[in-house]
Amino acid sequence: MKKFISLFFLFSIQVCLGNITLTLSEKNTAFNLEKKLEFFHDVDRDRNIENIETALFNPYSTDNYYPNLYKQKFWFRVHLKNGNAIPQDLLFKIRAYSYLKEVTIYKVDSSGTEKLFHHTDYLNRKIETKFTLEKEAVYYFEVDFKWTVMFKLQVISPEENHIKLLKENTFQGFYYGFSFLVLCLNLLFYFFTKNRFFIYYVVFQVGIIASILYLDNYIFQLTENHSFIFAFSLLCDYIIGLGSILFTSSALSLKKRFPTFNYLCYSLFFISLCLTSYRFLTGPSPSAASIAFVMNLLILLISYITAIYYSKKLVYARFIVAAYSVLFICHILYTLPVLIGYKDFGFYEWPYKIGSIIEMLIFMTAIPYRHRVLSTEKEALETTFSVKKAEFKKEIETLKNAIIDIEEQLIMFTDAYDLKKREVEVLKLMNTGATNQEIGEKLFICLATVKYYCSRLYEKTGTKNRVKLITLFNERDFSKND
Repeated sequence: MKKFISLFFLFSIQVCLGNITLTLSEKNTAFNLEKKLEFFHDVDRDRNIENIETALFNPYSTDNYYPNLYKQKFWFRVHLKNGNAIPQDLLFKIRAYSYLKEVTIYKVDSSGTEKLFHHTDYLNRKIETKFTLEKEAVYYFEVDFKWTVMFKLQVISPEENHIKLLKENTFQGFYYGFSFLVLCLNLLFYFFTKNRFFIYYVVFQVGIIASILYLDNYIFQLTENHSFIFAFSLLCDYIIGLGSILFTSSALSLKKRFPTFNYLCYSLFFISLCLTSYRFLTGPSPSAASIAFVMNLLILLISYITAIYYSKKLVYARFIVAAYSVLFICHILYTLPVLIGYKDFGFYEWPYKIGSIIEMLIFMTAIPYRHRVLSTEKEALETTFSVKKAEFKKEIETLKNAIIDIEEQLIMFTDAYDLKKREVEVLKLMNTGATNQEIGEKLFICLATVKYYCSRLYEKTGTKNRVKLITLFNERDFSKND
């Protein structure tokens, strides 16, 4: 890290205070300040508002990235000039795609230094604070980051901000309304079909929607409790992970095709839960939280790879691959600049929401397709079952007729050769192919007795052995030998 900071300052372009000035007119008061912003990396944390003016600031732009900076302090500076005759009411809008430990805003002008805003342990990624620009002033932003540096600053008038918020809320209303409709439709499908597949998809989608609620800052607006916000972010990951396991397993029938999928994914899920519990019981543990995050990500990757494998055999798996691909692309393009600090692709909440909508549309298209496939398979199974049932019924009738024929033939044979009851029983078993030992066991008589009855049968029918006796019995036309 020290080498990185040294190289960073070695190649930085150094400028002095007030070299970059932004003049705001009444008709033009909405600026992204990246090109007008300057920054100072307070490595030693020894700067305050009293001595910050002597620090060597550097130009800040979207080409500056600070990957994996943990617990770093920065100063940002912007020089604003009022191009209007009267003072202007403005807003500073901060979009910090990171965790902010502390944020303080100072104003320095001819009248002195004034603290405009201060908040500690602030997890809000979207900050708005009002200020009045009279003539000319320099604004300092003292920012203590807990994790990752992605800092975007905008100055805007309250009127333009109001219009922008209305548009943003309209689009957000469309997204959450559409998501709510999709959830209701899936619950309705479950109500009529009793297929848990739809409930599992609802669980998966609730996790995604909750994560976007988190990104939209609604959880930050609800509470500023650090533990609750952190727990909510982890809960989103767990809901997505669990929903992915249940949904993928149910959609592709992996309990029969690939039972190892459930064992592996549930093991990772359990390990992640244990690590999270350890983190909450023992206090902050970045390593445990990171491993838990990786475990949940592995669950999604395993689901994705499994769907890719079965996409060659199952057409429905291709829908899952397409939907997961959209989510992964959006998530990766969002995560790289936000969590790691790599190049900013401009891929924040809205593209992530659009990706979520595309994913929902893919699955909503897949539902009737899956229903049609299942209906076709059901009809094929019903046809096969009907054919087998008819064949089985025919075999039963044939067997029943054969039994009736044998019984009638046995009566005729008994009358023709004047057989006794025990002799008939022995003959009946002999006709089934039973041996003398088996005949004795079934009739509960000894082997000698069986042989006696066999000899009596040979004597009465005029046959010399068992083969000729059975052959005579199965002949349709027989008469008594005198």
